[in-house]
Amino acid sequence: MDSKDINKQANKVVDLFRKFAVIPTLVNGKVFLKNNSTPIIHSTWTQRNLETGTKNKFKKFFLLDSTTPIEISTTDVSRELLCATSPSRKYTAILRDDQNSKADKQILEIWDEKSMFRTVDLAALDLHGNVYTDGEFYTFEFSPCEKKLVYVAEAKAPKTEAYYKRKPVKDPKSESKPEESEPIKGDEYVYRQEWGEQLVGKIQSVICIYDIENDNVTILKDFPENLCPGQVHWEKNGNGFFGVAINTVPRKLGLIFCTNRPSEIFYLDKEGIYNRISNLDNSVRSPRLHPNGKYLYWLERLRDGPHHSCEALMKLELPYQPQTKPQVIIEIVDDVKQLKNSKNFYGIYSHDLPNRCFSKDGRQLIFSTSQQTEILSYILDLESNELRQIILPNYPNYSQTVLDVNDDLILFQVTNIKNPDILVFGKLSDIGENGELKSLEIQSYGIIPEIHDFKLENLEFKQNNDDAVTEFNGIYFGPKEASNASTPLILYIHGGPHSNFVNSYALSLALHASLGFATLLVNYRGSTGTGQKSVYFLPSRVGQADVEDCVLATKECVQKYTELDPKRVGLVGGSHGGFLVTHLSGQYPDLYRTVVARNPVIDIASMYIVSDIPDCRCSVEAGTSYTQVGPISESLMIKQRTASPLVHAHNVKIPTLLLIGSKDLRVPPSQGVEFYHRLKANGVDVRMHMYEDNHSLSKVPVEFDSQVKGMLWLLEHTS
Repeated sequence: MDSKDINKQANKVVDLFRKFAVIPTLVNGKVFLKNNSTPIIHSTWTQRNLETGTKNKFKKFFLLDSTTPIEISTTDVSRELLCATSPSRKYTAILRDDQNSKADKQILEIWDEKSMFRTVDLAALDLHGNVYTDGEFYTFEFSPCEKKLVYVAEAKAPKTEAYYKRKPVKDPKSESKPEESEPIKGDEYVYRQEWGEQLVGKIQSVICIYDIENDNVTILKDFPENLCPGQVHWEKNGNGFFGVAINTVPRKLGLIFCTNRPSEIFYLDKEGIYNRISNLDNSVRSPRLHPNGKYLYWLERLRDGPHHSCEALMKLELPYQPQTKPQVIIEIVDDVKQLKNSKNFYGIYSHDLPNRCFSKDGRQLIFSTSQQTEILSYILDLESNELRQIILPNYPNYSQTVLDVNDDLILFQVTNIKNPDILVFGKLSDIGENGELKSLEIQSYGIIPEIHDFKLENLEFKQNNDDAVTEFNGIYFGPKEASNASTPLILYIHGGPHSNFVNSYALSLALHASLGFATLLVNYRGSTGTGQKSVYFLPSRVGQADVEDCVLATKECVQKYTELDPKRVGLVGGSHGGFLVTHLSGQYPDLYRTVVARNPVIDIASMYIVSDIPDCRCSVEAGTSYTQVGPISESLMIKQRTASPLVHAHNVKIPTLLLIGSKDLRVPPSQGVEFYHRLKANGVDVRMHMYEDNHSLSKVPVEFDSQVKGMLWLLEHTS
């Protein structure tokens, strides 16, 4: 292909990316009743801005007049970091970043129904560091009396200085200044552990209370030193707090994408006394207080083990008494459980409970979770413990996520691979006996012509062996009509390894289809959404069982869909998906045509001492428990090395593109660099791009460049 053709193809890919980049993503939504009768909907969306290299954030407001949604306004809120509305909706709190300041400054604003009446430069107070806005610790909530706001921030770092630092000589005649705490000499280089990938700078969290009437901030001081608080909520009477405390001893391990960290639900009473109220030695999240204030619900799983696994829904009766033990309301599902409406339920996985998740009468709890190849929503009767799946008849073969439940009104985010996010409204009172809910569409992007007519099918696979788990699943997305062997296939493999592909829109999949590819998304054994037994099957079998599943899925797919060309199958995957595509290229060098790998795990043994999650990613997946006590296990290192793609690198012969984040704390960039040098030495056509980004490669300019380069590589090597 000459340079003219290359440029023409590049322009086509860029034009398609630009077209799909403007499609907005629904971030959250809330529903309220205006004048106790008319529903009003607030929704927040993000959109890539390729010109500025950032993401714009905007809010859309809708009024439901009878059965017709009327858009009231659209407002840009790109500077808005957090937003909370008081219980009566009289006040709104907004946290913004100050773009006019060269320093890292956050501004807290309090608005009433007429105007902003409080503005606080939090940095100027010098009481704490930045407010946390991430999903692990994020807290931003008005008290029931609406006079206070609770949030979580970075603790103020102790002042330090060098052993020798010249200072001005004090003039004894000058006015004395207030005494400041003396800096700690020689401690400016002391190592302080952070919470790892995408949580850089977060070391020790503190609970902060802003008193709106008195315009001051106080820090809760007596929290146990070995714990970091987050996900904090007020008690119903406003005297105390519930939240999640994450253990920092003996070390902090990476939090993001990991629900297995030792943590506990706590209750902090009005005297500041700390009480642990969840089971010891487990991992917890999503505490939600029942509207009557008499019960607390949360999600809980076994600590340690795989980074994600099935979770139980727990309940504790209030007021808290030390002798009261939590109850299991929805248990961890080992395989599958059948519900009353004959639907299969595989357990709860890695989805937080909605902030507002209870019906008006308090009898029902509504939530969403991954189930095989979709996200589905459920309604739990809290008196009978009966669980029903919510079915939206207007959206068959879609994923649906509950965004908000208020006054028996419910908001959903609905999507599938062919359709970007749709905002959908319904009423709990309209849910039928079998879970059917008549819904109203509030906002949608509309169809995408390039992919609208594509075939979208869920697939089931089964290994013909005696393994404890033999079944897994996947999704096929390909042309509806095509001649025999005319279409190249992309085998797309998810990371984790304990996550799963669900039927939801993704820019990358739209690009694949628009450029003439079919895509097979594989949920190999060990993926979430199909029972605890499947999750725990994979550890000690990585590089073997997951590889076998990808090969079986490839062969059965090209056999089932005659439009696929078995000689033009490309591999795409990141993280553990990168681990698998590089495994496949080494173990099955003649089955695949080319590889695109993002931040791939290449050698578990060397990653073990560098990654922010050496426990669940390196020890557990190799089949052992994690410890730093005692002598180093040579057998563990050999097991980790044997399970790695590195041992098959000499067999790789297909063109390989590596997309690497230089700031990746999860899978160190040295992994990709080592693979690059080995392939180069063996004469393989290999190229590597190094981006100043973390594991996700999600900065807008980085995503743009890496997606375009990946597609051009696939087009070139499957032509």
